[in-house]
Amino acid sequence: MKTLWAFAVASITCVACAGAADGPIQTTTELGITVEPDDIFDAIHETSQFWPPLRKRLNDGRLDIATPAAQRGAAAVIRRVNDELYQRLMSDDESRGADLIRYTAARIRIFRIYRTLRETIGDDRALLALKTRWDHLHREARDLDAAEQPARRAEIVAGMRQAMLEEGVEPERIERAMRQWRQLGLALQRMNATEAGQAMLRVEDDVRHGDAEVAQLMREIMATSDWAQIVKPAKTTLSARDFLPAWEAMHLLQADVSIAQQPMAAEAALQR
Repeated sequence: MKTLWAFAVASITCVACAGAADGPIQTTTELGITVEPDDIFDAIHETSQFWPPLRKRLNDGRLDIATPAAQRGAAAVIRRVNDELYQRLMSDDESRGADLIRYTAARIRIFRIYRTLRETIGDDRALLALKTRWDHLHREARDLDAAEQPARRAEIVAGMRQAMLEEGVEPERIERAMRQWRQLGLALQRMNATEAGQAMLRVEDDVRHGDAEVAQLMREIMATSDWAQIVKPAKTTLSARDFLPAWEAMHLLQADVSIAQQPMAAEAALQR
């Protein structure tokens, strides 16, 4: 995911916007997707409305989505990312602010691609299952030696064709979707190649190799925030109020995935 750990961008990018680069934030076009300055500012506003209130709700236990200890642990992770990036931006190196803007723009592109994929696939249950697979395989790939990772990422993209067939995606949709998965892979690489992206990945890896309950909760929180981004209506911004509806909708879809997989599992058992 990924696209992961971007929630700290909002609370600190304002500093970057004031001092980064040699002028105003520029309009950029990469992978055929144009990101304008207003898109960056909207992303800043959105994450500032989403993550700080959510962290507070996790800390005080109002969400009740895990044990109190796990919720406090997740809130501490969010705080840690915020503090780490803030310290990076408060250095005298203005290039770090520009780097974070590039990171934010890449994240915007990632979710635009996911929204296009949603239209192409035409099935939220299938898309969620495919995204879950995509995120899991990319997390695993980061444990490989650096020299092995590019080939593994290419394998992950190629494997989405069979994964879509298994999820029942209509064949006429698959070719279009494959172009979008390839585009998504490139956007993810560009985001993770930034200094901010590398910092986020280091925190994520620390978490997933730490307390298992906190790691699981953080995966679910990040998957929920991603899903809320994907399904939100156009021209709207998220707030912390959107978290629980997205959490519930995602878990209902995951239940549908499990139900859909049961007949296939039974058939495979009979064939053995």
